[in-house]
Amino acid sequence: MQCKHRRDGRRGDAVDVRVVRELKGTAGEVHKATFALIVTNGKFTGKAIPSARRLGVHLVDRDLLGQWASGRPLWELLERVPPPLRHPSDKRRPAA
Repeated sequence: MQCKHRRDGRRGDAVDVRVVRELKGTAGEVHKATFALIVTNGKFTGKAIPSARRLGVHLVDRDLLGQWASGRPLWELLERVPPPLRHPSDKRRPAA
């Protein structure tokens, strides 16, 4: 996961395809990650979006970040992301 803060938010510089390639190149091979995600309070370039889709990197821009921050689960917001697995012992017990 990488987070890219833009001082001017959506009006600032967009996150470009270099960041997508860099994350894809290190996420699985170096960090053994099964999920690659870039989050920004800004936007992504026109080249970053199709490259991310092709490489399997998930992108969260300012709009999606707002939805995620408001409480919507990330797996509902992103394509091809399954909900987290739950262990049977994680079930909440009824309040006494």
